[in-house]
Amino acid sequence: MKRSMYHLHIDALELTSPLVDWMTSYGFVEDFFPHSYQIENKSYHPRHFTKVIEDLEPNEIKIICQDILKKMSENPFKGLLQVEYLMLEKELQGSVLNLNDIAIPFKITLRKLDKNKGEFFKQHEIHFECQKKNTHPLIIKALMGIGFHFFEAHGYYNFTCAGFPKELLLIRHELEKFISDYGRYISGTLSHEATVFFQNIGLEPEDMPEIVSEIYH
Repeated sequence: MKRSMYHLHIDALELTSPLVDWMTSYGFVEDFFPHSYQIENKSYHPRHFTKVIEDLEPNEIKIICQDILKKMSENPFKGLLQVEYLMLEKELQGSVLNLNDIAIPFKITLRKLDKNKGEFFKQHEIHFECQKKNTHPLIIKALMGIGFHFFEAHGYYNFTCAGFPKELLLIRHELEKFISDYGRYISGTLSHEATVFFQNIGLEPEDMPEIVSEIYH
């Protein structure tokens, strides 16, 4: 039976040492995810914390979130709490073989959330993590041309996009076609997550990282 997996994330623009200590004791781990928030035309990079939980019912997730929010309310904090359900996690075990050329498979444009349209938070998110070892450089070049949020870390490249189900499911379909054609040149992981809970604290929707607007070839 497939296990249900959830990722709890905290992005912190302001927090105290006692709250960090509590989060650590609660099972959160500070990890490397260099994204930014645009607030009044200035860029801010939050600290990012993650806790992975498995096989819990929705009401149990709600209790955990209420516990975390209560603790946040007792300490100075600015940022967000979100819970994502892992819909897809596809492992790729390719190797660097001869590859002469490859086209950019599709392109995307990005935009800010619009609360006037009832948009308060992203609903889906896709991560395509490619290991530097055993992923062909032309694959990385093609993915960089799409328009994803991108960062490079030790040992891997991360391509990320977020938004709403219609656009994200189409992007997932396009990436799965890309993997079908070129998966033997890729070593990494494709994952697709759905937001099941979020709470912004001291942030507006337009402060959030940009979401997918359009997809085109």
